[in-house]
Amino acid sequence: MIGKILPKIDLNDINGKSIDFDESEYTVICFWNRHCRICIRELVVLDILAEDYSNVQFVGLTPDSPEEVHKLMKRLKLEWEDIEIVPNYNEEFTDILKIYMYPSNIIVDKNMVVKAVNVGGDTRKLLRTLEQLSGEK
Repeated sequence: MIGKILPKIDLNDINGKSIDFDESEYTVICFWNRHCRICIRELVVLDILAEDYSNVQFVGLTPDSPEEVHKLMKRLKLEWEDIEIVPNYNEEFTDILKIYMYPSNIIVDKNMVVKAVNVGGDTRKLLRTLEQLSGEK
């Protein structure tokens, strides 16, 4: 999977804003759903990490509806200010990447080349990878 080039697809976040994968040096694409507790914990950590990695964009893709995501955020008092949440995700990358487990993360560069894969909520591995890619060892 590393080195695979993903197709550029049109995605809009929960507020209707278009996701621009060219915007940052790297993008962490997080695949999650509202029933996955590990996913929710990971998104909270990613939101904190986003503050420290200005060259990295964080995008959370979920099959859940905007209403379900808003309800979850309100119930758990979540404010994912630095993660662009994309509801109603239709699995455009899933077949290409063979992602069948939540949470899963793919890190791509601005050319949509897969640089790293992280499965199962291993946030330490994700942090080490971000440090390596960002040169912030």
